[in-house]
Amino acid sequence: MLVWDNVRYHHSHKVRAHAEELGIRLLYLPAFSPDQMSVERLWIWLCQELTYLHTRHDEQELLDQQCTIVELDKAD
Repeated sequence: MLVWDNVRYHHSHKVRAHAEELGIRLLYLPAFSPDQMSVERLWIWLCQELTYLHTRHDEQELLDQQCTIVELDKAD
């Protein structure tokens, strides 16, 4: 079973056909349900941590910060 959001391309004929070939049951969440998608909380936090609340001097500093966050997450 695959649970995912209702984005339009998840409903394409090709996606449904491949899922059926692989024996995967597709279960779609309600149209707007960010509270049911745990990854949404991660994206909100990530955006706040990397962009909204901080200013970076250059692109490299932003990339370094992203790598630090990913490494901290792996350590947990």
